[in-house]
Amino acid sequence: MHNISTLIDSNTEVRRSMIALSQAQYTASGYLVFVVNGVLHERRIAFDTPNNCRFIIWKKEKYKIDLPAKPISGAYNPHSLRVRA
Repeated sequence: MHNISTLIDSNTEVRRSMIALSQAQYTASGYLVFVVNGVLHERRIAFDTPNNCRFIIWKKEKYKIDLPAKPISGAYNPHSLRVRA
């Protein structure tokens, strides 16, 4: 199993997408948002019981989520996932 930090573009971060329940309330969707080669991607988060970790599947390979995934909601694009100094 690979680490997601080796997959994503440098100077970008992974985020967990959120679903709006009302104007003031959000819940986690179970999807991870990340940037690869300048393109925004969203993949379902799965759980690996033997290894006790969360992962996504990218091109038939498992990638362990080894970075913190802060929530993101609303309209987002590859530029909104850039790490700000």
